[in-house]
Amino acid sequence: QMNIVVIMITLAIFIGLIIFLLTLSKSITTSKFSNLYVTNLLISTMRADTGYYNDPNCKTVSDLIKCAFFTPTWKCGDNGPECKEYANLTLDTLMKRYHLSKKNFRYLLIVDPLSGAVKEPTGETSRLTFGDESLLKSRTRKLPATYYIEVPSGYMIYHLRVRLIISD
Repeated sequence: QMNIVVIMITLAIFIGLIIFLLTLSKSITTSKFSNLYVTNLLISTMRADTGYYNDPNCKTVSDLIKCAFFTPTWKCGDNGPECKEYANLTLDTLMKRYHLSKKNFRYLLIVDPLSGAVKEPTGETSRLTFGDESLLKSRTRKLPATYYIEVPSGYMIYHLRVRLIISD
């Protein structure tokens, strides 16, 4: 009879351990993982080098986005491409590199000032978009992430909000 009691206690411990591990594994859902992935993708993209190490306006992708937002016709390096054109090319290349496994992958990167202080001559707030703009109206599952860039300008500091929206 003592053997049966020991076996039952051991069996109860194993069943309790299995239930504990199953509830622990459900706490990390696919949605949380996907949001973390998109956030890390945006941060990695913003910190990626562009190859123009001597030009502070074009050194990293975040520098390139600042340049494309405020001075889109600035030439990277001595005779390189313009900031806005090079930002579009670089972001497209990086997004394709990061998502070789996804066939239906689409992305949209939106850059706008946080304060709304930067205005177009028409009175509208300036905004840059890179990628597939139809993603805004699409009804597919979208995963967003946000990154902020500080841009000192004289006595003012502008804050740009960079939003990455991906759909798979």
